[in-house]
Amino acid sequence: MKLIGFLCVLLLVPGLMGFSQVDEQPIIDDMLVSIWSEYDQPEVLVIYRMKLDSNTTLPARLALRIPVEAGRPYNVAYYLEGEMPYLLDYQFRSDQKWAWISFTTPSNLIQIEYYDPRLSINTSHRTIVYTWAGDLEIRNLSLSVQQPVNASQMTIKPNLGEGILREDGLTYYEGSVGPVAIDSEYQLMINYMKTDDGLSFKSQPLKPSAPLRDVPGQLKIISFLPWGLAFLGLITMILVVAWYIWWRSATLEEKQVYRRYKAEPKVKAAREPVYCHECGKRADAGDQYCRICGAHLRKVGK
Repeated sequence: MKLIGFLCVLLLVPGLMGFSQVDEQPIIDDMLVSIWSEYDQPEVLVIYRMKLDSNTTLPARLALRIPVEAGRPYNVAYYLEGEMPYLLDYQFRSDQKWAWISFTTPSNLIQIEYYDPRLSINTSHRTIVYTWAGDLEIRNLSLSVQQPVNASQMTIKPNLGEGILREDGLTYYEGSVGPVAIDSEYQLMINYMKTDDGLSFKSQPLKPSAPLRDVPGQLKIISFLPWGLAFLGLITMILVVAWYIWWRSATLEEKQVYRRYKAEPKVKAAREPVYCHECGKRADAGDQYCRICGAHLRKVGK
């Protein structure tokens, strides 16, 4: 039994070491929490955009909590100013109430996304309760709440002011909370009315795709297009020449076989002249009797 217990400890230790608690969390200079209910799923999409303090030593190790009901986050990424996010590897561990996410970032700009299924629906009344667990010190916390399409009677506590209609046709409620100390929870309650199950992203207007930016070291397909066409032309030419050589060889061989086995014309054997043995006169070919004396002609060789 002691041996079994020792082996179990050995199996657990790597897992515990893989998810290491961060002794000293970096400070968040700015953090925007976006809450989009019923956007592209019948859940609540929560997006964190964090900017670490400029004095943070990179790479930096962070650990924070999301609701355990959310499961694994949809995205854990870092990004550079003006660029798209790059996914990060992370460790995940859950307990009864929270799920811990631990990761190392090479940038001071971080983005985390998760879907919270705890959207309370009572006929046409919806309720959302968002909670920041207080795992990091935040110097300036900002909130942005997106009103779902076809929703009405939106109320938010604490109040974020009047809604602002954006270019995407949706209304946003935005406000600044200010500094939030570490280990201090912050909670936001959202209520609204909605009589259908429509998702907001379906109402978004289609926009033309932006042209791809030039990225240093990125290979352009169009620069290889002339070479590709030349290569295809060369391959086509080789195939045509090979087919012609094969066809020519097959044709010559067929002609040689034809000449070899072609039936030669039959040469009629020359007939020896026939003479009458009685009168000595020459008979014509095919005669059986002499035309002069009437004697029966003898066949040559008989």
